Amino acid sequence: MKIDLLVNRKQIEKKCPNCWDCKHFAISWDPRFPYSCKLMGFKSKITPCLDVVRLDGLVCMGYEQKKFKSKVTLLKPKYKRKRKVNLKV
Repeated sequence: MKIDLLVNRKQIEKKCPNCWDCKHFAISWDPRFPYSCKLMGFKSKITPCLDVVRLDGLVCMGYEQKKFKSKVTLLKPKYKRKRKVNLKV
């Protein structure tokens, strides 16, 4: 019985997209249901895409890739100082 559950879980994980990369995925405040989907409006003990595949048998249709900022924009300073700071020690 445990082997069947592991096989089914692996098949489900192959079918569904990764919720961590979806823009609708969120972490909820509820410790019993730590993951949520903003698009479908539900909380879950496991990632929502796994729940959708398990219950519907279809891949999550609401999956949208997050837009990630490039590393160059993250390393750039937001503003430039107009004057230099002189410190005397």
